[in-house]
Order: sequence, then structure tokens, then C-alpha cells
Amino acid sequence: MRAKNGQQYRIAETLTACFEVTKDEECPFIVSADGMDTHVLGTKFNVTAYESEPIRSVVLAQGCVQVETTQTPKAILAPNQMFSSVEGKENISQVDVEQM
Repeated sequence: MRAKNGQQYRIAETLTACFEVTKDEECPFIVSADGMDTHVLGTKFNVTAYESEPIRSVVLAQGCVQVETTQTPKAILAPNQMFSSVEGKENISQVDVEQM
């Protein structure tokens, strides 16, 4: 979905989705899900966020993403890292994306 102003792609949903995105400086790709913004920097990643579930997460398979919440203004993930937020407690942990 392209924003009306043509300057960014923004997806705003409650969802579980996997994305593979090529970096584009002129048109950033942002996934907004349940109070968490994931800025794509050229990557492959998974976002899970549902209003009915207490956990929100971003798992990075390749590349780099930046996750922002009201508590964490800028968390940059490396491959095989997961940003999670459960009832206000946020954490970055190592994961094996091949096992997910």
C-alpha cells in the first residue's frame, strides 16, 4: 500500500505477516501495528501484533529493521533477533529463525 503523499509505504494493521523489502531511501516502508512502528531498512522480517493478544513482536531474518514504541524510541535489530513487548515489558532476544 502506498501512502497518498507518495513519500512512504505504510501498513497499519493488527496482523501476523512476513515481509521481504528492498531498501528505498525515497520511499520508506513502515509497518505500524498496535502502537509499534517497524521501519524497514532493506530486509526480511515477521511482525505479529493483535489487539486481543498481550504480546507484540518483530523477528528479523535478514537485513536490518528499526522498531519504535512509546517506551523504546529506536531499537535496531540484527538478523536472528526478536523485539517483543508483553504488557509493557520490552525485550530484545536472540532467536533461531530457521526454527520458527
